[in-house]
Amino acid sequence: PGMKLYTILYDSTPAHEKLFTDERYKDIIPEENLIIMFCAQVCNNHTLDSGECEGKTNILGRDGLQSAEAIKSWGEACHRSGAELWYWYYAVSYNTFLSDSPNIYNIYYDFKYASEVCHVTGFFYEGGSGGYIFENLKAYLATKYMWSITEDEDGNLSAMSLEEFEATMLEYLQMYYGDGAEFIFEYIKMQDHA
Repeated sequence: PGMKLYTILYDSTPAHEKLFTDERYKDIIPEENLIIMFCAQVCNNHTLDSGECEGKTNILGRDGLQSAEAIKSWGEACHRSGAELWYWYYAVSYNTFLSDSPNIYNIYYDFKYASEVCHVTGFFYEGGSGGYIFENLKAYLATKYMWSITEDEDGNLSAMSLEEFEATMLEYLQMYYGDGAEFIFEYIKMQDHA
């Protein structure tokens, strides 16, 4: 009693699909004192639930929609049982090491989907080393987003808006680049769009 148990779940196995659809596993639910750390990776060029990966798989052999569905089903199970679901989020641009900032906005959209749709209550953010472009900015934005998450009386989670996310990004860029912040901000938006 009073002790939380922590486990890590990678989505490289289809076991999570059986857990909620196969009659043999229907009584298996996460206990209330369990924290499940769910690891999922999208292609980094697209957001988790966008469907834009077009069947291209990530390093774990799944595309974005498969990862989104897996985390959503675990979130529903944890929400029903009282267990916690945390998301081990890889913000590393494995597919674009030469120009690795397109996934800055992905942090916002992926965290929003995970917390507001999938009942994720905690995040473990893993980015690239500080030597890559904008890694410190990405870590800052992820932290600010995590701290903005609130829960209402019905257990629904919400967090900062896109406008607040962009304002936070611009604030960081002003502290870091001074007068050049607006230009860097426009560059990030153009690169994300591309």
